[in-house]
Amino acid sequence: MAAPWEASYRTRSLKRDAARAARHCHRRFPDHAECRARFTTLANVVSSHQWVFGHRGAADHVIAHRHRNIVSSGTPYPARVWDAEYAQRKCVETIAPGHVLVQDCRGERGSASFGSILSLRLQVRGVAGMVSDGPVRDSATIAALDMPVFCAGASAPPNLIRHHAVDINVPIGCGGVAVFPDDVIVGDVDGVVVIPLKMADAVAQAAAGQEQLEAFLTERIRAGAALPGTYPPNDETKAAFDEWKKNRKI
Repeated sequence: MAAPWEASYRTRSLKRDAARAARHCHRRFPDHAECRARFTTLANVVSSHQWVFGHRGAADHVIAHRHRNIVSSGTPYPARVWDAEYAQRKCVETIAPGHVLVQDCRGERGSASFGSILSLRLQVRGVAGMVSDGPVRDSATIAALDMPVFCAGASAPPNLIRHHAVDINVPIGCGGVAVFPDDVIVGDVDGVVVIPLKMADAVAQAAAGQEQLEAFLTERIRAGAALPGTYPPNDETKAAFDEWKKNRKI
């Protein structure tokens, strides 16, 4: 008899076939190391992304960071958690280092989707982070880990009360956003965004530009400038910003 995750690959009707999804998911993120480096150097990447691109790709605001201030990025390893055969531990043991485990828990917050032992195992295996639209248990222990975790709060009841993993390495929904295995996941203390790989370079460049502009505007406001003409910037302020960048060789 086929294992549950093998059977699900053959029987589920998905936007992408399972073989293609698996190939994408096992492609290592270092292929896009330069793009990842751009995101991890930004201080407020999620806010900058949403300022430039609106709410597109932003997960539900209840998915909060349970860690110190850190910017995390990686390639998702999606898992759908639902009432069926349990495959979550296979996912923990097969996800590639540098990838992000993203869980579709249907927004169910009545029981935890993850705990500290599985989280520690992900950290030991070199996983870049975990994102879930369900809560976690052992939240204080998880918050102390070096691996960033984004989730919908804390819940003491264990996962098997309401959560059972059925699919691994397939397109899912998490926090109201579609997640494909070759997307880029970026998170900081303001939340999580899901970026299609083909857009990642453009998003990183735009977010960096927004951060530079806000650094300049912050200097002006701190020096006493009034909001009108400064935030948002008028043509005079934009010209001053261009000069500011030139002086700093940006």
